[in-house]
Amino acid sequence: SQESLSHVLANAEDPQNFLDRNTRTTFETILLLTRCQTNYEQLAKDCYVSRQTVINDIKQIRHKIAAFNISIVGSSGLGLFPRGNESSIRAAIKDSLTNIHDDAILSALSKCLDLHKFSQEAENLLNQFEEQLKVQYADRPQLTLLLSIYLKRIHTDHHIVPSEMNYKNHINNIQQNALWLALLDHCGSKEEA
Repeated sequence: SQESLSHVLANAEDPQNFLDRNTRTTFETILLLTRCQTNYEQLAKDCYVSRQTVINDIKQIRHKIAAFNISIVGSSGLGLFPRGNESSIRAAIKDSLTNIHDDAILSALSKCLDLHKFSQEAENLLNQFEEQLKVQYADRPQLTLLLSIYLKRIHTDHHIVPSEMNYKNHINNIQQNALWLALLDHCGSKEEA
């Protein structure tokens, strides 16, 4: 992650933009929500700031994600980890990602989160969606990263359980949707989709 962030800072359209507190806390929020666990030192290293800066940022992050009913729990020996239901965590990740518009920062996030093996699958899904819906996504880098994060979470057994959503109504509402049909075709079963 040090290399990827160094590359971002050296090649970003606006290198000072990453150092902006809002951009940094958004970056930290996504790292906190997507990693099973981390710690102040790792976040400081990932963001090229001091441990104390991260501690101060986490106060703001805790407030922001509380709106999604998520908390960041710190435990001696275990570090920091998010606590909340999966649908809330995914909603908070999506909300945070929509605030990042610099492709270099999105790329650095992808590298920090080790998403390379999920990126191609996300690209393939987006290609299918675009083809099926006859559209082109302007925010494709954000969507690719978001899908990659979701695919990694699914792969690591972070599933939305039926009690978190009205599953039957949701399925009934989208079964005729072209996006759903493309996803179903890709996955092979309703459960997987």
